[in-house]
Amino acid sequence: MSNTYDSKKLLSNLNVTNWDHHICELLSAFPIMGRAIRTGVPFIPRPPTVNDLFADGATRKYHYRVDGITLDGESRKDFTNACSTFEKSEVRREEEQAKICGLLISSFSEEAKMLLRSNRAYILAANTNDSYEIYKTAKAAHTRVTSFAVAQNTFEELLKITMTGSYAAYTDAILNSRRIFDAIFDPTSSGNMPIDNIFTMVLVNGLPEDFRYMKDRLYSEDLNGAFPKFEEVHQQSS
Repeated sequence: MSNTYDSKKLLSNLNVTNWDHHICELLSAFPIMGRAIRTGVPFIPRPPTVNDLFADGATRKYHYRVDGITLDGESRKDFTNACSTFEKSEVRREEEQAKICGLLISSFSEEAKMLLRSNRAYILAANTNDSYEIYKTAKAAHTRVTSFAVAQNTFEELLKITMTGSYAAYTDAILNSRRIFDAIFDPTSSGNMPIDNIFTMVLVNGLPEDFRYMKDRLYSEDLNGAFPKFEEVHQQSS
């Protein structure tokens, strides 16, 4: 599956939503770790213990001898079988985990791989074959990027809108773009947006490819809901 991943749906700064929908569809083929990623609930393997209860929550699975320490013969056999079954299921889960890791990594564009190389959380997840953390970290890193990249793109598109048909169609186009723009810059509907934000987008948009490293650094930072200041970006560029 990882060898045939659709190149049009690779994870990149401007393709997070498309990537997320596609990767979650593919993860439906993996019943354990894939489901954990899709539901947002990490899978925690639970090895059997001598104190396990049945599903009703009150009846013990295993019983002790009179000494209260040693399992009786039948329970010891059942517990040993449970441990053996768990070990086999862990092998299958690790195989599934490895396949998902391969699928996720194959779904990253070169741009995404470059951004994630310096992300400590991602490196740790990749080194331990933790597919849940690989997915979560990669998506979070690019969702942070999207807030700036999409805002910049939306701003540029706003300046390209012209009235080519009816006035109603013209204003509809403006209002649709404004909804996207407001969701990024004014999620609380305060009606205010710092002028500094506009000129930060203008500055970054006009930089040539010679500044690619600086721009990628800006995109990979955790913005924590704060838009980068014009003066700070200016200092990084100069």
